[in-house]
Amino acid sequence: MSKTIVAAAGFLLALAGCQAAPPPVAQAPVVDPQALALAQKAVDTEEVQNVISRYSDYYFENDFDNVAKQFALDRADTTYGVPMVITGGDAIRAEFARRKAQYETGKDPIGQLHVHPNSTPIIEIAGDGQTAKGVFDSFGPDVQCTTDIGDWLYLRKAVDFIKEPDGWKIWHMQDYPVFSTPYNRSITQHALDLAKAKGVRTMPACIAGMVRQASASRPAGGAAPMKVWIYDGKTVQPLGVPKLPVPYQTFDPRDAY
Repeated sequence: MSKTIVAAAGFLLALAGCQAAPPPVAQAPVVDPQALALAQKAVDTEEVQNVISRYSDYYFENDFDNVAKQFALDRADTTYGVPMVITGGDAIRAEFARRKAQYETGKDPIGQLHVHPNSTPIIEIAGDGQTAKGVFDSFGPDVQCTTDIGDWLYLRKAVDFIKEPDGWKIWHMQDYPVFSTPYNRSITQHALDLAKAKGVRTMPACIAGMVRQASASRPAGGAAPMKVWIYDGKTVQPLGVPKLPVPYQTFDPRDAY
């Protein structure tokens, strides 16, 4: 056998051996549990921020069906305090249904404008990933009707969130109003005048009747507004109201907002 044939045969055998070699087995990626937990926490934080933002945006649009959907409506311990405290998913659902009917039948004054954006968010996701706490500042125009000159409204929102099967929901929510001042007045002088009047403020005629009606017909599940500090031009706001969220492992009812 010639050397050429032997060399060719050896080359073919080597080529066949290369083609027959099995491909390398892909190694499963190694997942760092700590990195995975941090990634989930980042996702949860973003979703919690979206829930409170949807609440504010839908409220601005008077879309009360979608406002209600931001709450944990299937729970009896869900609360909504802005400022009257309403307890229970059914009562909260009924309250937004009432507001929807009032809006759609034209009973709400024309010219209303409620812009309550959320800023300076402080959000903590529980270590068990099932609840979250957040405090948000809100500053914007608040107009009751066409003849109302309009206010600058500053308040703080303190919220407990809970993870439900269909995503994060508002569980407990409490507003802490700081001031509501006509846009053409000094914040301090208006607060001092309001304090002299013992908090009684002359309201636009277009909503005076509506306020009286609302006061006379407290919704089911409704309780008197929680007493909170309001800027009066003379006293200093108390520390820790609302209490800012801090890292925690699991929800404690004693720390509920």
